[in-house]
Amino acid sequence: MVADVNRSAGHAALRQIVHDVQATLALPRYTGAPQFMAQLSHLQAYQSARMRHTHRDWYATPADGLLLDFIVGDVYRGIDLALLKTRLATAERVLGTLFNDFELVQVAVAFTAITSSLDDQLAQLLAPTSNGAIGDLDYAGAVRQQNRMAERVEQGALLLHFTRLLLDLQDDSVAWRAIQWAKLPAHVAGFGGFHSLVSHGYATLRGVENAADKVERLTTVEADYFAAL
Repeated sequence: MVADVNRSAGHAALRQIVHDVQATLALPRYTGAPQFMAQLSHLQAYQSARMRHTHRDWYATPADGLLLDFIVGDVYRGIDLALLKTRLATAERVLGTLFNDFELVQVAVAFTAITSSLDDQLAQLLAPTSNGAIGDLDYAGAVRQQNRMAERVEQGALLLHFTRLLLDLQDDSVAWRAIQWAKLPAHVAGFGGFHSLVSHGYATLRGVENAADKVERLTTVEADYFAAL
């Protein structure tokens, strides 16, 4: 019975992963024109600079600064799922053999799905300028027009969950060795972006004290920031 329950949960997680990948691959970042991609790049640069400024006190401690850079530069940019466009069926078949626990994959892909959807819509709402500059007032107006605060809260919850799962790996050498072993097959299956994200995150978190508490505070500050716009 337990095996049947675990198998059923694994199938449900796999279906959710595939759904999130398919939804993300349908977004403009994978189908958009060069003008849209340029606007998306300007938006991501604006948001990254804003987050680094908002949480600049993290840089007072080198390890915390590296964690902030990882969150802003890696996690919030999302996993590049482009390689899965033509091999999703194959990836779906092999994913279960690469990772015993789908949860880490599921959370990372779900975060990418929400973040990509939010960013792509914002890029569409923001009128492009000749130099690509994004003003604070224009950004605030686009966020209000977007009106997706519940998803931003979920985005923060997924970031915290992902952090805690990475921290769990610090104490689970068997699971970490399994992930290390999966490097080549993960890249072949199109999940190289996920493997790189986890590997970088694992190394970054090793030197951070009370990392989960710090990330939880970050998500609270971020939610307050968007709620105030």
